[in-house]
Amino acid sequence: MLVHLPSKSLVLKLRNPERVTEVIPNSRVVQKDGATLTQVKYGLDEAKVLNNLGINAPSPINYFYEWKGKFKPFTHQRETSAFFTLNPRSICLNDMGTGKTLSVLWAADYLMDIGKIRRAIIVCPKSVMSVWENELHSHFLFSRRCVVLHGSKERRLKLLEMDVPFYIINHDGVKTIEKELKAKGFDLWVIDEAAAFRNAQSNRSKCLNRLISEVFWMWMLTGTPCPTLPTDAWALGRMLRSPGAPKFFSNFKAQVMQQLTPFKWVPKPGAYETAYSVLQPGVRYKKEDCIDLPPVLFQHYECEQTAEQKVAFKEMQKDLVLDLNGTKITAANAGVKLNKLLQVCCGEVYDNNGGATTINSASRLQLCNEIVEQASHKVLVFVPFTAALNGVAQFLRKKGHSVAVVNGATSVGQRKKIFDDFQNADEPRVLVAHPQTTAHGLTLTRADTTVWYAPIFSLEIFEQANNRMSRPGQENKMTVAMICSSWLERKVYEALENKAHMQNSVLELYKKAANTSA
Repeated sequence: MLVHLPSKSLVLKLRNPERVTEVIPNSRVVQKDGATLTQVKYGLDEAKVLNNLGINAPSPINYFYEWKGKFKPFTHQRETSAFFTLNPRSICLNDMGTGKTLSVLWAADYLMDIGKIRRAIIVCPKSVMSVWENELHSHFLFSRRCVVLHGSKERRLKLLEMDVPFYIINHDGVKTIEKELKAKGFDLWVIDEAAAFRNAQSNRSKCLNRLISEVFWMWMLTGTPCPTLPTDAWALGRMLRSPGAPKFFSNFKAQVMQQLTPFKWVPKPGAYETAYSVLQPGVRYKKEDCIDLPPVLFQHYECEQTAEQKVAFKEMQKDLVLDLNGTKITAANAGVKLNKLLQVCCGEVYDNNGGATTINSASRLQLCNEIVEQASHKVLVFVPFTAALNGVAQFLRKKGHSVAVVNGATSVGQRKKIFDDFQNADEPRVLVAHPQTTAHGLTLTRADTTVWYAPIFSLEIFEQANNRMSRPGQENKMTVAMICSSWLERKVYEALENKAHMQNSVLELYKKAANTSA
């Protein structure tokens, strides 16, 4: 197969040219140097037909698209974008940290360029709405505007009236304005973290199915299609219209699960392979297979503060103003004061006697769980405050994860056993720890993901803690996920990533906190 760029055509050498020329109008048989060749217009529709005929024609996006943005796409990102363009109803199972978001946006942008679609809606967790928005703003500038459908129903409807290429809405926001979304007539639906719709009987899934039932372009994204059981794949397979997904859930359950007692079912041998087989058409790149990825990816994850956190954060900032006006502030006591703000973000605030008061932080806990579920291997979760640390561990256990905890109260013997089990046994899968307890000497290369539940003010401990998984013996690409819900956390992470002198940074942040509240 030859791509003739000047004429935007494919040149094929076929034994039976008629099987192509009879179904593709823009094709012809030509003679060249004594050889009989078939020339086909190289468009997206023609490439799809050729693939349906068993002729492996690459997507035209590889040759006729200007990849927009600040960065050159990695090979696996280009191939993922190409896959989407050739498979209108499909699923991407790439690991977390492989750049799925940009692959989707490039593919959608290309389809808009060639007139296949006009507008797209991205349905995603609330925690990553800002990620999609930022990627569009950062890489597509003003060529592809977007609007985030968030807030009250009235506000969402007003925003929906805007005429832009991309709309972003959270999972549970869809049912709030279902009728209006249907009427808008989106050409492409992108379902991020599609595993959230694995329960076909939930109102969330039923609503989505009603909206996408007649849609031609629908792409799903998830690195963990079966977070609990292989049966999780059935609902997604049905949305894909996969021939391998039977009409009834009970039939699929019988394929992949074995009944031991009237109330206990366990996966059959090969159940997960069967589950993945129904998720077709699908593409999957593991982080370790993406040889052009950097060894460690640093990613920011935004979550929204609860109403209770917003009030507490604002009140705490007022206290900083009083201190700034009446006390000489040093780096040491500025750090203590700023830690109070970070405690609010974490949902546990210490009083002067060392007791902790719990503040609702549901969105942060849920985001942490989502990151853990997306990880391909084991996970380190660093929480800088003990009270919050215990709450995180308890929440993750309730979500079904095997969790070990290491904090200042953990004895030397207990720590040794926990670290040894984490590195050498199948469980625990998640280690929730205070960053100071793992700062030096440990090798925890079974993890490929480190989650910072909140930042710290020590560059040395930040780097040392991150290096627990980035050591000799690490065979996987790694992700450092940094959770934040406030400007303060963003600035601290920025200083840490830029290896700033933290003493000066803390003083500057303190003054900004006070002035922001004033």
